[in-house]
Amino acid sequence: MKTSDEKYDKLLKSLRSEPQLSDLSTIENRVMKRILFEESQVQKNHDFIGFLFGWIYITWIRRALSMASILLLGFFIWQQNSMMNQIEDLQTEIRKNNRIVTYNPSSEIERRRILLRISEEDQQDIIIREKDIISLIDSINNLNVRYRDLINLIDENPGLKKLVEDNIQKKFQSKTKL
Repeated sequence: MKTSDEKYDKLLKSLRSEPQLSDLSTIENRVMKRILFEESQVQKNHDFIGFLFGWIYITWIRRALSMASILLLGFFIWQQNSMMNQIEDLQTEIRKNNRIVTYNPSSEIERRRILLRISEEDQQDIIIREKDIISLIDSINNLNVRYRDLINLIDENPGLKKLVEDNIQKKFQSKTKL
């Protein structure tokens, strides 16, 4: 324990004693050179920063740039809102188109040709006239158009849509009960 106290006392004595300086003028010159060098570096950095950001001290430029940034932000928000509305409109169109049975004239011509070929063949004494096939295709097309109109009417009226969905759900529930 005594050795640690002695070491501590020696350390305190050496710290409290004044240092012995041999050459004061060289130390003073080094310190002054270092201070001048650091001041010149700070001055160079300050000049560059002042050149780059000096406009912030001019009030009318600062206000004009602030207003320009607010206008750009408003334009950006408007543009994003517009794009989101367009995407939503496209989604509703896709939902509507998935439900619509489309009428394709080229496929109808092909169907008509196949049905006419089948009707010309004599199969088990059943003969189908061209007039009957054309009438059948026209009624199917008319049914598709009426179905599309009915779907649009249901989509436009939320009360009717809810009523139809409830009726469909009741029918499915009655079939699944055991």
